[in-house]
Amino acid sequence: MTASHPATGQSLTELRPGEKLPREADLAAELGLSRNSLREAVKALTLINVLDVRQGDGTYATSLAPSLLLETLSFVVDFHRATRRS
Repeated sequence: MTASHPATGQSLTELRPGEKLPREADLAAELGLSRNSLREAVKALTLINVLDVRQGDGTYATSLAPSLLLETLSFVVDFHRATRRS
């Protein structure tokens, strides 16, 4: 099943950087998820800079530039190494 944006019919896998995701309720229904599961997924994707949540405005796709993703990954690896040394 491929989810699509309710307003444009565009596949959610084809979101361009800076594009706004559908409303939470619409997206959860389209994906067949509970709103709680969707919120957890959004939180996880926000932590790795795939999504940008703007309070009161919505959730947006990021640039997904490799440098942005590598920066996040580097932080996680460095954090993991530091906690293992302690």
